[in-house]
Amino acid sequence: MAVSKIGPYEILEVLNEGLRPLYRARGADGRIVTLKTVAADQTTPEVRERFEREAAICTAMEHPNLVRVYDSGEADGVLYQALELLEGSDLAHVIAERRPLAWDQKLAIMERVCDGLAYIHGRDITHRDLKPGNIFLENSGRVVILDFGMAHVDSSKLTRAGQSAGTLSYMAPEQLRGSACTAATDVFAAAVVFFELATGQHPFATGKNDAPSMMMAILSQPPQDLRKLTPDAPVGLEFVLAQALEKDPGRRDR
Repeated sequence: MAVSKIGPYEILEVLNEGLRPLYRARGADGRIVTLKTVAADQTTPEVRERFEREAAICTAMEHPNLVRVYDSGEADGVLYQALELLEGSDLAHVIAERRPLAWDQKLAIMERVCDGLAYIHGRDITHRDLKPGNIFLENSGRVVILDFGMAHVDSSKLTRAGQSAGTLSYMAPEQLRGSACTAATDVFAAAVVFFELATGQHPFATGKNDAPSMMMAILSQPPQDLRKLTPDAPVGLEFVLAQALEKDPGRRDR
């Protein structure tokens, strides 16, 4: 049966089905939002805590390059977050479709992502799952970092040393090893994303489409030569990304 309402939100359209449906919805105040949901009876205590913590983090943040969460709660057997409705495309689609972007556009995207990361790092928050699918390009040109479900706050004990969280292709070496994640971990992930944006290729591509090969490349191999892949890259970009892709988090340029 189609859902028509969740708490104070009238469902207007299903944006994404699955275990965590997304809806376009209208609040009691008339505002149109994206409603991010998960069935309460399908959540473990850890999933619930992550969902609620994500809502708390995003509600407290106010920055143009971070997704806004207006409201959250539980109603009708559903945990929900009411997010701003974004119009555009995520960076994963832009890269996969090889959409033509001028260097000034690419550099502007990189700068805006760094602005958003600087804001959360200044508040002792680590995103831990930065990837093209979690970076949204609005039609207006605004760049927005999404999905703080894996975010870590320094005071939280939800993910301990020895546990990994994130998306393998964008994990830093320390993250793959299950060590503590810091702002430098996000710097590494951002550099992987920026390398893909610049070249259309992953910096540690091995020609083998399997997880062990990717893990070993991230842990032990140098990144591809950006200048060979994109000879027209702006001067200095190769150096900046090489610094950010250092294996040792203490050597990354922040």
